[in-house]
Amino acid sequence: MKKFILACLFTISGMVFAHAPVLSVDDNKDGTVYIEAGFSNGEKAEGLEVIIVKDKPYNGPEDTYEGKMIIFKGKFGSKSSMTVIKPLTPKYEVIFNGGPGHIISKKGPKLEESEMSKWKENIEKSDSLGEWKEKMTQK
Repeated sequence: MKKFILACLFTISGMVFAHAPVLSVDDNKDGTVYIEAGFSNGEKAEGLEVIIVKDKPYNGPEDTYEGKMIIFKGKFGSKSSMTVIKPLTPKYEVIFNGGPGHIISKKGPKLEESEMSKWKENIEKSDSLGEWKEKMTQK
């Protein structure tokens, strides 16, 4: 009986400390997306990586993630969230890299024609894209 109780305690304690990555990608409908990540146990994603890739196979000289071209890479700040200008490519994927075994991805919302003027304005005044600006503005 004692062995059974100990086995149950170890199993339950393992579940308490387990956590899964959580990713939210919300369309702001102004040419940007709000990305928030963390873990199911409430842990933040501060300092962890977010990657945006074109959602199609790529076999060229640019950096790739699982065979898809990386068009943006960044790290979450203390709020575990960021607002990013939507890529011009019609299909893309947002990936939260929470470490080995803790990677999750979601498809990003398409840039709509009604958002184009605001998107262009955001691109012109943005300094947050840095080296990724060119890749984010290519179809």
